[in-house]
Amino acid sequence: MFIESADALVYSERPTPWRLRLIFIFFGGLAFLIPYPFLLHDNWTSATASTLVATLGVVAPSLLGLLFIGIGMARPRHMTFDQRRRELLYSRRRPWGSAQETLPFHSVERVDVVRQPHRETPEDLFEIVLSFQSRRPIKLGAYDSRNEAEHWAQRVQSALQT
Repeated sequence: MFIESADALVYSERPTPWRLRLIFIFFGGLAFLIPYPFLLHDNWTSATASTLVATLGVVAPSLLGLLFIGIGMARPRHMTFDQRRRELLYSRRRPWGSAQETLPFHSVERVDVVRQPHRETPEDLFEIVLSFQSRRPIKLGAYDSRNEAEHWAQRVQSALQT
């Protein structure tokens, strides 16, 4: 969703609903209970094949639990097109905090509208794609109509040119 102001254009994703976040955190916490039988029933005094399997049975679910908890705590992406300083302030999702970057306007090569086929229905979704010189493209939003996506792509392009 875009918000316009006098000296900036701000894009921010909607945050993940709290119920869904709590579900991810809950199942991540449950994953830490999976290693309990491995810890109880293996002989940890000698290094055997069963000890290796038990170690994998302890480490893998714990890593999966950390991943789920990280997904539950992830923040939405946020991008500010600061026209006064002529730079993009980009904060993207990371499971353990957000990574923030500052990119100059001149690093954006082009702004495109790309059609993404919707998987469940024959309707199409459109995304705005910012292509850069030295990094991966950034996709902004999912729009039901090409007109709305092109409108915001033109606003982004005009913000980059001013």
